[in-house]
Amino acid sequence: MEAWPNRIIGAALLAWALWLATERGHSILGVFSPRADGVVVPVLQRWRKALLIKKDESDGKRGYIPLVVRTEMSVAESTSLLEARLRSYRGRTYNELLPLLNHPTFLEGIGPSGAAFRMEVSVFWEKKPQGNLRVFGIIDALFGEQTESPIVQSFVIGPEE
Repeated sequence: MEAWPNRIIGAALLAWALWLATERGHSILGVFSPRADGVVVPVLQRWRKALLIKKDESDGKRGYIPLVVRTEMSVAESTSLLEARLRSYRGRTYNELLPLLNHPTFLEGIGPSGAAFRMEVSVFWEKKPQGNLRVFGIIDALFGEQTESPIVQSFVIGPEE
């Protein structure tokens, strides 16, 4: 069972299952958790779309050709993505943010330019427990380099707000 051919076959079957999930819109994960399947499949579809484009079918050839993924993310794009994410946190009340305390959320994705990114948003006490909350966001290019990397933004919300 530990032989290298078994590992190659297993990896190939996993890749095939993931490929099918991007085409069909659902995966085997849906058997165990439809909610998780609803999150994973769109991410796989975005990755596939960013990595591949459809060949021109007018020449009679079908299939896909690989693209080079753009790896540079501009500061403006990073800032825009982070601001959009933090906007959803700014719209929440103090009591709505409390359950997120010390439970950071992570997001990896592909920006409008095709550059991959990683983002984290954390909520923690500003200075003392039961006081103000600081919502802290950070974004960085997943691959490649960025002029001003990483981009950081935060805001504070008090219990009276």
